[in-house]
Amino acid sequence: MELLARRLESDEWPEASRVMARALSEPLIARFEALPAAGAIAIGVLAGTDILGAARAVPHAGCLCQIELPADAAQGALDYQAFIRANHPNQRHWFVGPVGVEPGRQGEGVGTAAVREVMSSIVGAGLVCVEAEDHNVAFFERVGFRPTLRTPAPDGTPITFLEAHV
Repeated sequence: MELLARRLESDEWPEASRVMARALSEPLIARFEALPAAGAIAIGVLAGTDILGAARAVPHAGCLCQIELPADAAQGALDYQAFIRANHPNQRHWFVGPVGVEPGRQGEGVGTAAVREVMSSIVGAGLVCVEAEDHNVAFFERVGFRPTLRTPAPDGTPITFLEAHV
């Protein structure tokens, strides 16, 4: 079946969030459902009506390096935000992430289609950043990002920061 990458409608975000949660083993529903307030876009890759993967892009003002977390945010979230603030570029940028593909459909071009559609949706935006664990760095390099820094996150996980220009 042919894949179609396109901007998701707001009523599709909950399903995209569930795909992301399965793909990344993270509860991402709150992040995806907050997209309108953050000015972000969500791209889905569909086969028929099934969302197989998704990606989001957040403008500089909505990036974790810029926003204020709630006063009751968990310490781990505050620590990760400090890590991001210390390592994101000190200039306006878009942030791409998360990117997730249904387990069992990975390696079929779904993630590539999602990221390429995100990038074409923000052409002219300038600097675009992602952060990736080691097993995802090669993927982001294949879709046009270049590594700029590799450093441990607060939990010790090595994170690579990558950049592209659109």
